[in-house]
Amino acid sequence: MDYNNQYSGNNQYGNNQYYNNNQYYNNQQNYQSYNPDSNNQNNDNNSGKKNNKQLIIGIAVGVVIIILCIILVFVLLNKGDEEDIDEPIGYDEYRVVGGEKYCGYITIPSYFTNSTNQDGNDENEIQYSYTTDSGDTYIVTLSCYNLTADQVAEAAMQEMNNRHAENVTSSDEVFNGYSAKKIMGYFEDYRGTGPRWYVYWIFRAREKTHVVGVEGRDPSSEFFSIPNTFKLENK
Repeated sequence: MDYNNQYSGNNQYGNNQYYNNNQYYNNQQNYQSYNPDSNNQNNDNNSGKKNNKQLIIGIAVGVVIIILCIILVFVLLNKGDEEDIDEPIGYDEYRVVGGEKYCGYITIPSYFTNSTNQDGNDENEIQYSYTTDSGDTYIVTLSCYNLTADQVAEAAMQEMNNRHAENVTSSDEVFNGYSAKKIMGYFEDYRGTGPRWYVYWIFRAREKTHVVGVEGRDPSSEFFSIPNTFKLENK
């Protein structure tokens, strides 16, 4: 037997078989590469990943919006609490003035300056004033006396009448939690300075009669709210 021919024949057969198997494998690979069903599956996977990413982004945005809303509500609530504090309205900067000598404290705008009454201040009296650009002067007064509230109120009304004030009134009202007498009067032309309103709150506290007053051209001005800041202690 010719082993060479036999080997050649077997080798030829093997080569043909290898070629056929290799061609089948390549065809299978090409089929899978261009298989439209396979492409559709890949597209579905990509679409799913994109949808999941969009879902995550949407959830994150929603969480941020909720946090911002919570912060906004918190700020608004705190702002409401701050507005309940009895301080003058519309002042960017203010300071507390007064002392034990004057039996209390009030809060005034920082641009108010210490002033002296034209007739001189009483020993336990302090004043602060401010003149607007239009020339209107507003004055706040803080003082205390050993007299009774009725005596101080009567003296205040008498002084207004002696200066020919108009519409002088006295009424019993509550002032910062104290039973007080409210004295009001109006001057058509106060010592050549033009119209001026006077308002005094007179009340008893800690065995003293306290007087918190404000005067100026316009009683609707925010400066007339300064007496409402009165407190016995600077706390």
